[in-house]
Amino acid sequence: MFKDIIEKLIRSGMTESGIAAKVGSSQPSINRIRNGKQQPGYVLGDALLKLAGERCPVDESPAADQQEAAA
Repeated sequence: MFKDIIEKLIRSGMTESGIAAKVGSSQPSINRIRNGKQQPGYVLGDALLKLAGERCPVDESPAADQQEAAA
């Protein structure tokens, strides 16, 4: 889930470093999450979700993915 969120943020024009700066993390941590080698803790996961909500178009938001999966 979080690796998909990071991919969507990157497609929106952000870099791993930019994402890390916005969520209070490091670029290597964002890269590990993106590559499925690490899961974020609660605080970082929440920050990634909020950032995706701000940056991604409505049809690209994680909530839209969850709604599609539930349908």
